Amino acid sequence: MQLASFRVRKVRNIIDSGEIKVDESVTCLVGMNELGKTAVLSALHRLNPVDEASFDEQRDYPRWLLSRDRRERTIGDVVPIEATCLYRCRGDTPS
Repeated sequence: MQLASFRVRKVRNIIDSGEIKVDESVTCLVGMNELGKTAVLSALHRLNPVDEASFDEQRDYPRWLLSRDRRERTIGDVVPIEATCLYRCRGDTPS
């Protein structure tokens, strides 16, 4: 299985990352301090965790939106991480 793209929504300081495409030959995540690199990795970890990884709204939801979204009851509508994966059979070449 190969990760092709992903999108992170309302995780820590990320409101909506937009679709992030993953190049099969590059493995790096670069950015200035406090821009959300760890938040992206934390969200990606939830796709296939070794141990159970749950979404804790107190810890993971953007703090400045938490009270408002609780009042409006929209927290449950959030999908924190979506991913597109490619499955290939042995011998298949990338298209």
